[in-house]
Amino acid sequence: MSRTSDAEQGCKCPACLESERREADLGVPYRTEAGGWRVPFHLALHASLPLLGAVLIGRSWWAVVPFLGALGAYVANSLLLCPTCSYHHAGVRLCGCYPTSVFSLRRYRGRPWGWQDNLAGRSLVISLTIIPTMLVLAGRDRGMQAVAIAVAAVLVVFLTSIVACPSCRQRSFCWLGRLTVAGIKRKDI
Repeated sequence: MSRTSDAEQGCKCPACLESERREADLGVPYRTEAGGWRVPFHLALHASLPLLGAVLIGRSWWAVVPFLGALGAYVANSLLLCPTCSYHHAGVRLCGCYPTSVFSLRRYRGRPWGWQDNLAGRSLVISLTIIPTMLVLAGRDRGMQAVAIAVAAVLVVFLTSIVACPSCRQRSFCWLGRLTVAGIKRKDI
């Protein structure tokens, strides 16, 4: 079956079927395809952390560390989060979280998003993005700048959740989406 006809009919793997079953949890329909104006926004947000880290470290070989951390975060995202994401059936290249995995993940596809994706996946991605930079800054006696990176990371996660989570197919499964959905439901009460 071709990707186009598969996307039109809807993927029948467990991950996508579970997303379909939980669509009405918020009363806002999710996007059937990731992308649109959100992709540059997400990529700019995720790129801002390593760029800020490099600027705060200054002119030094250590300025490479934030970019290596971001690369590690991409690899972690590719191996832990992409395989279980229900956007896989559409062949989406830029889903909004990160560029989609370049690795062959066929054997993992179809497994529904689970606790290991939330705890290990999301935590590892965020940690790899900011902790190497914070360690370099702390090691160079720039503790306040390390705190600035942590605050920037919280801001990036918050902004990403405002734009992505309400209409994301993963909102009922991803911990960031669950927090956002809970906040939106509380406003409605």
